[in-house]
Amino acid sequence: MCFVKAHYPSDKFEAIFAELWFAMWKEGINIEKPDLMKQTLLRHFTDSQADEILKGANSKQYKDQLLATTKYCVENGAFGCPWFFVTNSKGVKEPFFGSDRLDNN
Repeated sequence: MCFVKAHYPSDKFEAIFAELWFAMWKEGINIEKPDLMKQTLLRHFTDSQADEILKGANSKQYKDQLLATTKYCVENGAFGCPWFFVTNSKGVKEPFFGSDRLDNN
């Protein structure tokens, strides 16, 4: 997702974010497996784009970014997935765990 966010418009990022969420939590697809991740990416990207995303996601730059983000999350109390840090309009931050407050249609 770090690679997609850096290289594609926000509408593409948001679409594949939702698609991956659906694939993992609704369809039970193990997107940890590259072939299954690619199948899911192909719902919104061309074959060459999906290959580019998979290659880019495995680059040192984006692996380091993921490690830094994971470290930040753990240091700030995250203990599971999904985990959200939400900031309201007053700048107050609050963490949320799970999807019990999300519409799961």
